Amino acid sequence: MKAEIISVGTELLLGQLVDTNSVWLSQQLSMLGIDSHFKTTVGDNAHNIQSVFALATERADIIIATGGLGPTQDDITKETLATTLGLPLVYDEALAEMIREKLASRNITMSENNYRQAHYPQGCQILEKYPGTAPGLYLNHQGKHYFLLPGVPYEMKAIFEASVVPILRQISPDHLRIYTEVLKLWGLPESHVAERLSELDDRLADIGNPKLSYLASGINGISVRISAKAADEKAAHAMIAPYQKEAEEILAPYIFGHNQQTMERCILKLCAAQNLTLGCVEWFTAGMMASRLTAYGENLEPFKGGLVMRGKFDQAAFEAAQETLNVDIVLGVSENFTESSTVYECQLHLCVQDQYFSKIIQIPKHQREEAMAFAVINCFNFLKNQLQTVEK
Repeated sequence: MKAEIISVGTELLLGQLVDTNSVWLSQQLSMLGIDSHFKTTVGDNAHNIQSVFALATERADIIIATGGLGPTQDDITKETLATTLGLPLVYDEALAEMIREKLASRNITMSENNYRQAHYPQGCQILEKYPGTAPGLYLNHQGKHYFLLPGVPYEMKAIFEASVVPILRQISPDHLRIYTEVLKLWGLPESHVAERLSELDDRLADIGNPKLSYLASGINGISVRISAKAADEKAAHAMIAPYQKEAEEILAPYIFGHNQQTMERCILKLCAAQNLTLGCVEWFTAGMMASRLTAYGENLEPFKGGLVMRGKFDQAAFEAAQETLNVDIVLGVSENFTESSTVYECQLHLCVQDQYFSKIIQIPKHQREEAMAFAVINCFNFLKNQLQTVEK
């Protein structure tokens, strides 16, 4: 079955809010084995919303719309769907009472506008498990399946997981689901990754299931995704495993994790495995290394803290930090000041016990904070490579 996702809200078109709903819904549909062929963003304009619903009705079997279910005059998703399908709006007193009780529990008196939320196109089923005042709605009309969900992300997700997923599993004749294993890499451009995996990619293209894909994700590196459609997770992993092993053997030096694992988790795990402690001394990165280790690491025991420095790099101060922080490893990034207007020249510094290592990298001059983040990940990768060499 083909699905289309519609995001309603002028604030999305104006860039005042980022549309995270459609991304999340696409991921959920993919895991359910439902192909999402189109995504549309439309403002709070009745004519435009009707046009979008009409087009979606022609080309999709499942239409999921988020936003426009609130109590204000610009919340018109239900009204426009009813007009598009030639259905009357009906008023549900029981639903109005439920909304009234929810508001009363928050010490809010129900206004006239809130009664708008108790109207819906004739034939709709209320998706009752909803955390806000806007219920989700499901309509099966002439073989097409319409889901209207709130635009507030946590409300939308709660309704989708509790009420929409069971319906989708009933109406989708294909009970196969898509499962994915992800290899996460740093230090190799996406084009080089694709080149090294070209023979494997060609074979999988001929087979059709599993499939191989690539995703460049900035400071999160390159993701190599192997996805299989199967009846259950065990069957999917059995399909994926031999190709994943082959890809891992080809890309081994560049892999820092799988699926949701982070570079920070990787280096802290390597430190723990070798019984090493870690600290940071930061010039160019101004505390970002310590911040990312704390935020995205898992076992934080090896990490003992960090120092933020100003001015030019001082190697003596850098090496002395091992004693100051009482750690086995010290990491740092400094800037080599040049006249270049296009790149930052950064120097990565690493002390592992009594050995000092250094490496110069160049980072394009965009926003300084973005350059700092790239310097951090490059420095973590520098440590990863060194610890993996020692480990071997």
